[in-house]
Amino acid sequence: MTNVMHVIESLDPGGAERVVLELAAHRNAARFNVDVCCVVRRGPLADAVEELGVPVHVLSRRRRVDARAVLSLASLLRRRRIDVVHNHNFTGLSVGVPAAVLAGARAVVRTEHNVLVVGDVNRPALSRLAALRESAQVAVADAVRASHVSARRVPRGRFVTIRNGIDDARFSAADRAAVLR
Repeated sequence: MTNVMHVIESLDPGGAERVVLELAAHRNAARFNVDVCCVVRRGPLADAVEELGVPVHVLSRRRRVDARAVLSLASLLRRRRIDVVHNHNFTGLSVGVPAAVLAGARAVVRTEHNVLVVGDVNRPALSRLAALRESAQVAVADAVRASHVSARRVPRGRFVTIRNGIDDARFSAADRAAVLR
């Protein structure tokens, strides 16, 4: 059994948060135990994640640079015997990578859900440093990948695109008819 921890800022409604929920919902439970760690706050989607039988942990980070949050996550990773730390966006990366190193996690994966914002001089440097410890780097769209490859000067082959998808079964013809009325 492989133990996976998703690390994300919160489970407030949003695209990255929906991806974490979908990954939890569609996990192969015979092969993977999944936990979710919210770095800043819980968020309303946490209830849906827990209804799937997936534990949600909250660090309640107070500052952008918070050693306590890193140490708390490292301790949690050790207690839960986490093998794979899957960080989402920069908040997940900034706490998840150092915690994974301290805890001795076997693998670190990063998924970027947003185009890199120009002007934040620290993010590309920290991202390049984190990339040295990451097993895989994923972008949810080609534009997201291009912005990170360009700004971080990461070899294009180290960053792959796995496109976000929408489960269109959630939008039945009956639902559309009701909306149109």
